[in-house]
Amino acid sequence: MRRLLALAALSLVAVLHVPADASSPAQRVGLRLDFDGKGSGVYVIQGSVKADAAHPGLMASVSTDSVHAFFPEVLELRSGSASTTYGAAGVHSLCAAPAICTLSADGSTLDFSFSYSVSGDGVHEFHTRDYLVLEGAKMTLTHTGVGAWTLHHFGSWTRVVDDQVAVAGARVAGADAEVDQTASAKGGAHGSIVLAVPPCDLAGAGVATLTGGATGTQAIICPSSAVADLAIKPTTWTLNGALAGATTLHTRLLVLPR
Repeated sequence: MRRLLALAALSLVAVLHVPADASSPAQRVGLRLDFDGKGSGVYVIQGSVKADAAHPGLMASVSTDSVHAFFPEVLELRSGSASTTYGAAGVHSLCAAPAICTLSADGSTLDFSFSYSVSGDGVHEFHTRDYLVLEGAKMTLTHTGVGAWTLHHFGSWTRVVDDQVAVAGARVAGADAEVDQTASAKGGAHGSIVLAVPPCDLAGAGVATLTGGATGTQAIICPSSAVADLAIKPTTWTLNGALAGATTLHTRLLVLPR
């Protein structure tokens, strides 16, 4: 079970600070947090992501067990523009539950905190994987935990954005009104997790399908936030359908290594 906790009681360590200049590519950090044990534990990750004109920002997270992916959240940051986030709780304010965060007035800097917790009985093994992906011009991370946690870094994932998708659409009142055709990406050799983002988080109509995962074909009915799935073997993820919608987001598929 994942929930957000107060941070004041924890002494935070392991600081990462990654800057970028205008001539460099966006900074990218991928974290996988594993819990494998019988007891209880908590792990806190907090930090910030900054976007500028040359380096748009991204924060995405998802949790998994051995057969399911859940709590998908996707947030894009663009300097000088307002931002919208959505996830397990549907469309919500950046600074309302389930996120603990503050956002700068121009939408370029996000300060965030996540807390992951497990309440074990001391007898039965419990296994979870929590993923966090960050992209931007500059970022900081601070993290600590107690219990049977292991933090892994990964540097490779696949992100499919609107420019790579067959889409017909137009700009309407600051959002994209689109008819989404097909977005596709391959998973890794040892399995993968996908966050699929239909272009209708603000409004929309139509039905799409997500294929490639262990749960079979998922139907996505607009308006909809992101959905998640996992595969335990090589696969090709495909988001396909005729969706008329409005969105402020450009990500359609985000595929992470399992």
